Amino acid sequence: MTAAAAAASKTGVSRADPPLIPGASPVLIAVCGVAFLCGMDAVMKHVVASVHPVTATFARSLLCLPFAIPLWLAAGRPALSRNVLGAHAIRGAVMAFSAAAFFWALTVLPLAEAVTLSFVAPLIIPFIAWALLREKPRLTSVSAGLIGFAGVVLTTQGAPASADTPERTLGIVLMLLAAVAWAASLVLLRGRASRDGPAIVVLMGGLVPALLLAPAAVAIGDLPSADAMGWLLLAGALTVAGVWTLTRAYARAEAQVLAPIEFTALGWAALLGWLIFAEVPRLEIWLGAAVIMAACLFAAWDERRSRPLPSL
Repeated sequence: MTAAAAAASKTGVSRADPPLIPGASPVLIAVCGVAFLCGMDAVMKHVVASVHPVTATFARSLLCLPFAIPLWLAAGRPALSRNVLGAHAIRGAVMAFSAAAFFWALTVLPLAEAVTLSFVAPLIIPFIAWALLREKPRLTSVSAGLIGFAGVVLTTQGAPASADTPERTLGIVLMLLAAVAWAASLVLLRGRASRDGPAIVVLMGGLVPALLLAPAAVAIGDLPSADAMGWLLLAGALTVAGVWTLTRAYARAEAQVLAPIEFTALGWAALLGWLIFAEVPRLEIWLGAAVIMAACLFAAWDERRSRPLPSL
C-alpha cells in the first residue's frame, strides 16, 4: 500500500549518512519509493486473485524479513528492547489489519480507485491524534476532512451497473477502514521513529504482522502455490525497498517538499492497472483524486502556516 507518510520514520536516519543514490535528489528518491510501493500493490492484487487475502498478507509480511533482517544487521543490530517490542506490537497489530483490509479490497476494486481512496489517510491523522494523543484538531483539519470525504464519494461514482454489487460496497468500506488503520499506525509511529530508526521500523513492520496473522493463515489453510510464493517474495522486496527509500528521502528534505510526491501513486497505479489488469480509470476517479489531493495540500499548507517560526 502507498503509504501516506511511511515517511513518518524519517527522523531515524542521520542527514550525514551517505546518499541512497549518489547524485539523486530527495524528490527523485521519493518518487522511486512511491513507485516501489505501487508495484507491490499491483503484485498483491495479482496474488489475492488466487490466494486468500489474509494468507497473502501474512506471507507478504513474512517474506519482508529476508530483506529487512540484512538491513537491520547492516545498521549495527540496534537493540530490540522490551519497550521497543511492546510499542511495535501495538502498531504491528494495526498495520496487520490495515494491510489485510487493503489487499482484500483489491479483490473487487480497480487498482487506481483503491489507491485514490487510500489518499484520505493524511486527512484522518488529526482525528486519530485527537483520540490517541489528545491533540485537538484545528477547524481547517475538519474542513479538509469534509472536502476529502466529498472526494471519496465522487471517486466511487460512475462504476458500471454490473460492478454495483455488495462485494464492491464491502471493498470500499474495507479500503476506508484500511486508511483509518494506516493513519493510526502513523500516529503510533510518531513517538518511536526518532528513537528506533528505519532498520527497526522496517524489521518490526514485517515481523509483528507476520506473527499476528500466522494463526489466522493456518486456520484458513489456503497455501499459496509455488508461483504465488515467487510473487509474494517480490512483494516483500518491493515493500522493504519502498519504505526504506521513502525513509531515506524524508531524511534529506522537509516533509512539506516531499508530501505531494505521495500523489504520484495515482499515476503509477493507473499505469500498472492498465498494463497488467486492463483497467482504465473512470473520469470520476481522476476528479475524486483531485478533490482529495486538494484537501490534503490545503491541510498541509495550513499546518505549515500555523507552525511557530524557529527561534534565532
